[in-house]
Amino acid sequence: MLKIFNLLICFSLLEYVIGQQTSLIKSIDLLVTPGGSKEIGTLEDGIVVTKLKRDPSGKYVKISLEGYVLADALKDANISLSVGDVQIADQVKYKLLNARINGKKVFLKVQVTNQRFKVFDFTAITLLKVYGDDGNQGELNPFESINTVVYGLEESDAVDVDLVFDFEESPKNIELRCISEMTDGEKVFFRLGF
Repeated sequence: MLKIFNLLICFSLLEYVIGQQTSLIKSIDLLVTPGGSKEIGTLEDGIVVTKLKRDPSGKYVKISLEGYVLADALKDANISLSVGDVQIADQVKYKLLNARINGKKVFLKVQVTNQRFKVFDFTAITLLKVYGDDGNQGELNPFESINTVVYGLEESDAVDVDLVFDFEESPKNIELRCISEMTDGEKVFFRLGF
């Protein structure tokens, strides 16, 4: 009985932390700030939203909603995952194990696993790119990096790759882009967190 009670408390707290869903009972303008005059659209009645928090006045509620837009309507439609996540591009699994920055250098540890039935040749200089804001691209430093080229990865073989990227300017909002083949390969993205 105590376990069920603890589970109910956990679910109640989780709902409180994440937010509560409700639906709109009338059409309403969507505002950028509480009480602001700048509208970013209109929500129709019946739309389901998640309540996040009230503003200090108590008159407005910050909400989130789930919906879909066409990818080509977005400036950047890439979905970047975080350190520790796993993504797969054309049956090549990339897991970003660690990322750190020191001045104009970015240090990455990536695990690459071949999930293909055929042999995979990994070359970091052609398959992994690192970008900061405004196109600030890091250059792979082959002298400080380890396992930048690994030929003949059989199915289920994995290799840990230690990479060092040098930037001309201190990078911000850095993203790792991994592809599976030099031409027409699928791409996956990781947000480095700095």
